[in-house]
Amino acid sequence: MPVREGKSADPSTEKEVDEMILDYLVERAIQTLLAESVVSHANPQADLSLELVDSFLYIFNTKHTSQSLPREIRFRLQLVRFIILYSRRLVRSPTTPSSEALRNLRRQNRARASACLSLYLPTERGPDLVAFTQGLPLSPHRRDRNYYEALDCSPLDRGSESKGIPSSPPLLDTLPLFMTLSAEVSLEMEQSDVTQRWIDLALQFMLHAVLEAYLIDGAKGPSAVEEAYAWGVGPLPVPDDSGQGFDLVYEMLTDDQGAVLEEWVQSRRTSMELLVPESGQSVGDHLESLMRQEPLHDFEESMTEFLQGLASLLPAPALMQLERGAIDGLSQDETQDLKHRIGL
Repeated sequence: MPVREGKSADPSTEKEVDEMILDYLVERAIQTLLAESVVSHANPQADLSLELVDSFLYIFNTKHTSQSLPREIRFRLQLVRFIILYSRRLVRSPTTPSSEALRNLRRQNRARASACLSLYLPTERGPDLVAFTQGLPLSPHRRDRNYYEALDCSPLDRGSESKGIPSSPPLLDTLPLFMTLSAEVSLEMEQSDVTQRWIDLALQFMLHAVLEAYLIDGAKGPSAVEEAYAWGVGPLPVPDDSGQGFDLVYEMLTDDQGAVLEEWVQSRRTSMELLVPESGQSVGDHLESLMRQEPLHDFEESMTEFLQGLASLLPAPALMQLERGAIDGLSQDETQDLKHRIGL
């Protein structure tokens, strides 16, 4: 939206205007990223939108070093980060995180899982996972085959990328951001209580994180299963000062008396039991069979619908509303006054 000749923004509204611009750019990035998943192929506009967000966020932080962003913008930035890590995890792109960033993410997630697992009673940990101590890791040939089979089951066009991208965030490392985003919506934004539909989606995420870890990434031992499902216990034995909101997840999954929701306990155990092979069956054969029974395509379609729902929770950024001629909750005179103050 151009600034009209002869008009300039009120200097006292500089931060407000910068926030409006940033909010607008971040929302545009969200919409272009979501469009990638809907049309099932890469969207060049998404990379451009993300470059604009990065550039303006750098300018914003330089100009307003000691001031925090409004909650709505922080939430949108979290959503952008999650969509990038989740939807672009299998191919290299300009948004692929550095290897060091992914190592830090891995360390944080291992620490969180370890803290949670230390709080579980033996009866709460889930089914016996002794099967995961044998026959793993799978051979590189089987893992390659599973990788391309997973790509064939995905609605996103992954292009011609080959396996082995060094900076490829696994589902196991994107799962915590999914959980904290959900908790923020449920608690801080007071949108809704935990529903069985959300529980089913979260457990789908955990299941596919486990399948990816063993069938593609070559995990061995039960630790990947334990880490993926280590949710619903707390509070953590150390303060959650990482800014990741893990204690919010614990709060989301407990009732008013502090007990973990029974529907979560039962559904979590049922999902974990799906991963355990029958006697005499190898864990590799069982997980490959489970991958075909629980296709990645179905999970990713559910995730796309979930992300579209998250994106629609907040009202459109003020500049987008101004493009339409009015801002929700403001009269025509108040809208004109706002446009005058920000130099439009």
